[in-house]
Order: sequence, then C-alpha cells, then structure tokens
Amino acid sequence: MSPPVTGTLWREQLPQDGNAPWAVDGHVIPRDVLVAVNIYSIHHNEEYFPDPFRYNLERWLHSDDTGSATAAANKAAFVSSSLGARACAGKAMAYLEISLTMAKTLWYFDFEPANRSGAGGEEVNDMGGFLLHDIFTSSHDGQYRTFRQRGNFWKELMPEA
Repeated sequence: MSPPVTGTLWREQLPQDGNAPWAVDGHVIPRDVLVAVNIYSIHHNEEYFPDPFRYNLERWLHSDDTGSATAAANKAAFVSSSLGARACAGKAMAYLEISLTMAKTLWYFDFEPANRSGAGGEEVNDMGGFLLHDIFTSSHDGQYRTFRQRGNFWKELMPEA
C-alpha cells in the first residue's frame, strides 16, 4: 500500500548506444529525455493489481503454477531486489534477517495501533494508505504501533551478565 521507495528512479539512454533509437512501449524517446514510472503508480494500477487501494495480502501470494493472468501481471509489476546480473547480492540474507526479526517481534511482543491524537493526527489518506513524502526513501512522522512486553519472554533477548 505504501512502497518503501517513493522517489522516482529516472532513466535515460546510455551514451554508448550512439544514435540508435530508444523505444519504450513503442514510443521513440529522444536522447537526453528522462523517463520513469513511479512504483506507487504501478502498485495502484488495476491492470496489475485488481482493487489496488484495498489492503489485500494475497495480492503477493499468487503461485506460479496457477498460470493466471493476474499472477503473471503481479510478477511482472513487482520485482523486489531486481533480477539477473544486477540483482541484490544480499537478498537471501535480507529475507532471512527480516523473517527472524518479524518472528521474534511477534513472539515476544503484543502490539496495537498507537494513540496518535497528540501527534498532529493520522497521516493516512482517504483510502487507508500512509501519506508519503516524495523523497528517495520513505519517511513518516510518528509511531503507528505500540509494543508491550508479553510476559517475561522478552528477558530471553537480554544477554546474561
């Protein structure tokens, strides 16, 4: 619903391409013209994600063996960490770290929506998404979850003295 990178990553024709025409989706782009599609607009495009403004975790869980047009469109529209030779070398490590962090957070803590009445109100748009500031990385101005210790399980996180 709210992509981690809100800034647009602009592209232009490489100088080593010489005078060869550069075509994007059948349109010839003149040299020195920058082009881009913002990830927010892709994630909210009904062609790729039906009902794009509704929170629906299953939008990412289509299996490849279904052969559905929706699954193919989802996969074409979202490729985290890139693909091929330019893919992120740390992708497997990042997935492992985030999985362990989420598992421990959900095991050791209960959480609930934070009371933001004193922080200038919610930063949520009419469709329930965060209001985003167009910078290269996302930013927000407050706490959206309050975590409470669940029993004494949290003590397992502390190294013994």
